[in-house]
Amino acid sequence: MLNKEDARIYREIVRRYPGRIRAIYTRELQVPERAALVTPIIEELGREEVPMLLVPDYAAAAHTRTPGLVK
Repeated sequence: MLNKEDARIYREIVRRYPGRIRAIYTRELQVPERAALVTPIIEELGREEVPMLLVPDYAAAAHTRTPGLVK
């Protein structure tokens, strides 16, 4: 489950490796209070053209197996 610290780490990785991260997938938050804390980071990454997508489970992100998407 994503927490604020995880989101900060993902943001840092995006900034350290510009152009190398196409998207971030993580399981969606179950606690509304945590979601509220992470939302600003998700919005910030979106402005940097790196969407952070919250999925209900890893099967929902199965399309990441598309050739060339994950290396």
